[in-house]
Amino acid sequence: GRVRAFAAFASIISVCALAHALWMAPVPWGILRFLTGVCMGGIFMVAESWLDGSVENQRRGQMMAVYMLCNYVPMGLGQQLLSLAAPSSFILFTVASMLFALALIPLALAPGVTAGPLPKTRLSLGALAQISPLSVTGAIAAGLVSSSFFSMTPVFGHGVGLSVPQIATLMSSGLIGGLLMQWPLGKTSGLFDRRKVFILLTFLLALVALAMVPLVKTGFNALIVGIVIYGGINFALYPLALAHTNDYLSAEQVVPAAAGMILAYSLGASIGPFLAGQTMATVGPEGLFINTAAVMHCSVPSRCCAQFYGGRSPNHGRGVLSRCRA
Repeated sequence: GRVRAFAAFASIISVCALAHALWMAPVPWGILRFLTGVCMGGIFMVAESWLDGSVENQRRGQMMAVYMLCNYVPMGLGQQLLSLAAPSSFILFTVASMLFALALIPLALAPGVTAGPLPKTRLSLGALAQISPLSVTGAIAAGLVSSSFFSMTPVFGHGVGLSVPQIATLMSSGLIGGLLMQWPLGKTSGLFDRRKVFILLTFLLALVALAMVPLVKTGFNALIVGIVIYGGINFALYPLALAHTNDYLSAEQVVPAAAGMILAYSLGASIGPFLAGQTMATVGPEGLFINTAAVMHCSVPSRCCAQFYGGRSPNHGRGVLSRCRA
């Protein structure tokens, strides 16, 4: 069941966080990070499948926007926890463990919490791609560009001569952009065909990424404005792809589909920094954004582009597309 699975995953992560302070060596940390990653994937699968199965299609985009806000706000605040103590201090690992333990309290105290029975259904990544190829490729692309932002933006900032405070501001600005764009894009995806909204976002992100290249020489303020827009579109891709997937699923397919989407995102996230790093090594720091433009260019299956002006997703319920087409 979802409740027990969430509790088990959070408990293991809490233990792993403390264990980092016991063995400060690459091999033990690699094992602990692997276990943490597996459990984090489990937590996201539980949360996303639970939420997706609780709302109708028209509200799913808005719901995912709120869910991503709940992700990005703590993610931004979490950066500031590093100032509490030295990285090698036991304090930081204790704080991380405490936070995951606190995550269990709402489930433990909420009256009548139930996620309902889970059907025994399997759905491979290949089968999920057959159902919605755009969602799978979109999740992979989102993992590619999001992981590149988190891991390589500081390298980009250092490469163009930014100070440490400026790099921190650059990172925070990208996250702020993600926060600002979640709700309006979630609302838009509920009104219009999510497939078309997603394809438009990939085109826009490619254009914004290419526009970031000359902004480097314009000045820091212009760079901040650009990174806010870049982050806003970047971090909207995965929740929109996830909402689009669930437009095509039955109730018993929601959980395995959530697992498949997390796997697709993780595949992209695992190789994103490497691709961005190779591009940056070839063309310079601006290669971070050139890499994003290239990923966006390749992220939409050709048949989805061919169907851009025809057909509709199951979430069209309010007849907006018919009026627009007329």
